[in-house]
Amino acid sequence: MRTFTLSLVISFLFTLSSLSSNAQVASCPTPNGMVATSLKLNNDCYLFVQFAIPGSIVSIYNANGYVAQASVSATGNVLVPFSCTLGPITGVVSIAANGNFCSTVTISSPILLPVKF
Repeated sequence: MRTFTLSLVISFLFTLSSLSSNAQVASCPTPNGMVATSLKLNNDCYLFVQFAIPGSIVSIYNANGYVAQASVSATGNVLVPFSCTLGPITGVVSIAANGNFCSTVTISSPILLPVKF
């Protein structure tokens, strides 16, 4: 698994350096890119990513670098588990096997709804 991760990161860095910002946005399934929502359930942290490239790998990053990754479903959604001590997440990248990638993301916080008893 480490070899795959390393090659994915190398591929990502090469792709970033060789494409313009317009090409990055063009590979995103939606014009506004992805939406990532942070969740915390039973002391476990997750990042729910929507509108990623279907079938791609989503990698998440904090200010110090790589945090975690997960495979995206055919619908473009993925739940990425990560250690709560590594938050906050500052970057999300969706990379497909064909070289397409999306790095445009809006990171949102979950909205708490009022509960009536």
